[in-house]
Amino acid sequence: MQVKCVRQLEPLQPLATRWDQLAGDCPFREWNWLTTWWQHYGNMHAGVPMDHGTNLQRELYVLLVYADPSQRSPSGSCGEMNGLKTAMSDRVNKQDVVAILPCYLERTITRGRVLRLLGDGEVCSDHLSLLVESNRTDVSQILSALVAFLDRNADDWDLLEFVGVEADDPMLAKLFAMMGQQDFQVCNRPGLKRWSVSLPESWELYLAQLSKSHRKQLRRLQRRVLDTDRAVWHLAEADDDLAKGWDCLVDLHQRRRHSLGQPGCFTSVRFARFHRHVAGLLLAAGKLKLSWLELDGEPVAAEYMLAGVSASYAYQSGLSPERIEESPGQLSLMCSIQQAIGSEHRQFDFLRGDEPYKAHWRAKPHETCHVQVVPSRVGARWRYQSWSHIRQAGLWMRDLVTSGSVEAGTQRA
Repeated sequence: MQVKCVRQLEPLQPLATRWDQLAGDCPFREWNWLTTWWQHYGNMHAGVPMDHGTNLQRELYVLLVYADPSQRSPSGSCGEMNGLKTAMSDRVNKQDVVAILPCYLERTITRGRVLRLLGDGEVCSDHLSLLVESNRTDVSQILSALVAFLDRNADDWDLLEFVGVEADDPMLAKLFAMMGQQDFQVCNRPGLKRWSVSLPESWELYLAQLSKSHRKQLRRLQRRVLDTDRAVWHLAEADDDLAKGWDCLVDLHQRRRHSLGQPGCFTSVRFARFHRHVAGLLLAAGKLKLSWLELDGEPVAAEYMLAGVSASYAYQSGLSPERIEESPGQLSLMCSIQQAIGSEHRQFDFLRGDEPYKAHWRAKPHETCHVQVVPSRVGARWRYQSWSHIRQAGLWMRDLVTSGSVEAGTQRA
């Protein structure tokens, strides 16, 4: 196995098809999602002004694992693919790329150079991982090559931080275990749970899984609302549909969040632009399920979902705050689940977040984790320990202020 690092997006273009093959039919890992994310959230050379006012410097750091020994280079250095466009395009196009670790480096004053997964941050992409075929018999060699490369190039990074990755992801679990054996410091703490439900072959069989009261409620909504002329459910299938549906989604989401005293996701200009861009690419690839529900001719709910061959991923939604009592969220979700079953999907993934309604729909929790890895370099260890102490002191002060506020409030009451 040979590992090479790519720090520019252009040399990776010929790899798009192979990238998607290794992504395992998960839209969050695929070329369109991750490279579009990089176009909006990454910057190779200059500082990136973020919506919250900070200035971060980011650089692509994608690791390719080759099985072909003819790809071996004398140096094995991370910069060897920088700027080499034509020659590198020929190399990257080969099918002997057996694994991809899609990362970037984020440079900060306090934490140094942090190695992160493409797609993280405010976009909150789920299912991010090492891209590799799960049925390969040489997985150990692939992971060993990655660990050796990260060790050999430890001067490039001060901290590896993967947020929200699957706790039971076999590839990442083995990778972190190997790193721990090689004198890397590995820290793992729980993250938000991800929720998903296994779908049967019919809507009636799905209803049978629900509680009696919930089943009765949904059947009543089906009969009194969805089966009448009052309700019209739309699914975007063309660009015109996408434009209308997207406006409905953003409007309903923002209005609902504002009614709860929250800013709403689409307040972030960068977030809004990324999703509008990637939605068009997903629609063209048959990976987008954008829908909206009208009651009495008025949009009352919208669902922004991604789709694989066998799974639907419920990413974001919106509903009319003025018509909450008519259960627009439940009605819209009913239509989406029915559509997923009709598409022969066997998983409906609610993604991360512990909102109570997910368990109500019989979704089951899956653990995620927040993993930090520190190389053996003294400077990196010192920086990590210093930052950890500062963070802990900040948490302690926050708890102290919170407890003081609660006590004062109790005395006033």
